[in-house]
Amino acid sequence: MKYYRGNVCETVKDVRKTGLMEGKKDKLNGKQYPYFYDFSILNGVEIPENILESIKNEMIEKTNYSNDFCITSFLDVTTGRKYYLRADFAPIRIYSDSKNKPLYYLMDCIGYEFSKYKTDCYGNVPNCAEPEDDETKGIIRRDINFYIQEITV
Repeated sequence: MKYYRGNVCETVKDVRKTGLMEGKKDKLNGKQYPYFYDFSILNGVEIPENILESIKNEMIEKTNYSNDFCITSFLDVTTGRKYYLRADFAPIRIYSDSKNKPLYYLMDCIGYEFSKYKTDCYGNVPNCAEPEDDETKGIIRRDINFYIQEITV
């Protein structure tokens, strides 16, 4: 199944030129393969840029091909708002047919649920608080299965 909306590169060097965020490396059969993250679906979400970068970095730390979703929260002390974000990823293994080996993993952020709450003076969200803003975009999977796609280049 090939549903990835972006372009797939044939080398890791080419992927680095695309601007995708590079994450940790994962060992498979004794060799390390890099992860690249496509966060393009998060463009336009109403989170301050510095907090969005922190959220992306936390998602990179918490996800891999077998852990394909992440729930994170951040407090903006300047505005007194707490942001919650649940993101789902589609792990895609990019495989070289000519080299007969995997090249890298692409973690495509396919959907998110976002909420923003006003906090009290201690930075806590009051009980039974309604979100000031909430948004869902893309695909949010509710099952516990994970699916690894493989694209051959």
